[in-house]
Amino acid sequence: MNIAPPAPLAPWQLAHAPYAAPEVFGQEAIARIASALPLAERVYASIRFSILRPKLLSVMDLLLPDSGRILDVGCGPGFMTSVMARGLGDAYGCDSSPEALRFAAEYPEIHAVDSATLLAKQEERGTFDLMCFFDVIEHVADDRGLIETFMGFLKPDGCIAIAVPAFMLFWGQNDVAAMHYRRYRGPQVDRLMRSMGFEPVRTTYFNTWLSPIFLAIRTWERVTRKPAMRSDG
Repeated sequence: MNIAPPAPLAPWQLAHAPYAAPEVFGQEAIARIASALPLAERVYASIRFSILRPKLLSVMDLLLPDSGRILDVGCGPGFMTSVMARGLGDAYGCDSSPEALRFAAEYPEIHAVDSATLLAKQEERGTFDLMCFFDVIEHVADDRGLIETFMGFLKPDGCIAIAVPAFMLFWGQNDVAAMHYRRYRGPQVDRLMRSMGFEPVRTTYFNTWLSPIFLAIRTWERVTRKPAMRSDG
């Protein structure tokens, strides 16, 4: 697969690009998200991330059997980036949040860099074996535009790994607090990747055993509260 590197964006374009998500990972944002979640959802979130880590690492082993260069787009505070760096290769994490990058920079094994700075580095294009978007593309209006903006950093035979929240049926207050635009289904992600020239290797769901509990929470919310809706005003 041959990927033509996208043209560099000017600084004013970076500031107004469709993928320029609001600050999500800083202390203030995390406090806002936590305060918006009921106790049951906080417990669910804790369980979800404990399961997410080994699931993602198993996918990484499939896509990157040997060590290589990894780019974690929207790395946030760098937790998953550091996990990959310790066992899978040379890991770079980029984010648009200065607060998040300050946390990520505390991991010595991570090369933490501002997204705009990375996009301007022509020498880094076509050098990464694996590019990751973990809980990222649901935060932007133009998910395809975000992926295409960074696609030029992949090697011609490179792979992309994506993790997203699943099923609009489960949409709730936590999605609003986290500034999500959508939740996904597996075929939806497959179509998105095929439209950009990629062939899905593996598409799977995790935490499915928690779905009945999660659905009960969402049903209770809909009965007892106003519908959870994102406001861009």
